[in-house]
Amino acid sequence: MKIVIILCSFILYAHAATFERGESKIEAGGQIVADTAWIDDSGHSYHDSKIRRARVYLKGDITKYLSYELEYSFTGKNDWKDVYLKYTGFPGWMIYAGNIKEPFGLEALTSSKYNTFMERALADFYNSRKIGLLIKGYQKSDNNVVTYALGGFGKSLDEAIDHKQGENSLVGRVTYTKIVSKDQIYHVGLSASYTTHDKDSVKLSSDIGSSLYKGSFIKTKVKKVDHTKRIGLESALVSGAFSFQGEYVAYAIAKQFVTYNFSGWYAQASWFLTGESRKYKAKSAVFSRVKPLKPVDKGGYGAVEVALRVTQLDLSDKDENGGKERDLSLDVNWYLKSNLRLMAEYTYADELTGKSKDANVFQLRAQYDF
Repeated sequence: MKIVIILCSFILYAHAATFERGESKIEAGGQIVADTAWIDDSGHSYHDSKIRRARVYLKGDITKYLSYELEYSFTGKNDWKDVYLKYTGFPGWMIYAGNIKEPFGLEALTSSKYNTFMERALADFYNSRKIGLLIKGYQKSDNNVVTYALGGFGKSLDEAIDHKQGENSLVGRVTYTKIVSKDQIYHVGLSASYTTHDKDSVKLSSDIGSSLYKGSFIKTKVKKVDHTKRIGLESALVSGAFSFQGEYVAYAIAKQFVTYNFSGWYAQASWFLTGESRKYKAKSAVFSRVKPLKPVDKGGYGAVEVALRVTQLDLSDKDENGGKERDLSLDVNWYLKSNLRLMAEYTYADELTGKSKDANVFQLRAQYDF
């Protein structure tokens, strides 16, 4: 707890400033995200609001090749986010050690600050930060970029602090991207993971794209799990103001005499009415910050993006009848500045296994990072 107080005090003092002393550099900052939602769940209507994210971070360089990051969250299930050391002394390679994201999937690895929709799609199976060692590689030849990532992971930092059970995973990802220009890219990728479990069961559920949804729209719980496997396919393209992104994930849960096969996918498209393009970070093979051509603090009107997404999750196989769900979301993003965004989103969720269950969600978000 003392380290949290010290970290937060320093960040408040620094207020996102960057300090340079010789070859070392220290940067402090954070983000705050506020949501409000109106939800109709099969005829039961309610309204709720909350602070979705409140995080602070501290990062900097220790030596020319060794850097660090500490990020703490005051909201959500996991207090500690990125807590790692990073080594870049080998050309084309990066080594991470600490509490870090498993290298699986495009949307999961893209920061929540930069994803198009308010919440990640239904295909985001069981992906979180864990304590581990991760090796990432990057190769570029002309306009062709290939990335590799392979890591071994155990418990999360929060699980270790609380002495909870966890799991052990081997996770990898490889991507290929054709970069025609800064606003025209073509991306494909493959991810895979194998996880052994100390916990007695694995729980899966959905919240129909809103953290304010009460309960789980569909859910399942598989007991006496031996191991799980994931395979993920991803693709994306950016062509000027237009972008497309989609993923499919197969998730297998194995116990003594049976294996349950679940799956999820999404496809989304977006268009910037004001002419901007989604930005792509080639070395990490993820999307990054949108920069308005005419931000409001320079007398402009910011950037306006409209997006449509369809996503599906199937949690039924054999005697596990968790349900099948399909969501359709329409989103409008207004980027006043690169670090300030207002969002409006409507989602219709439909339970597809004959239970006559559906839900409508309209939600708003204000997002600021510093």
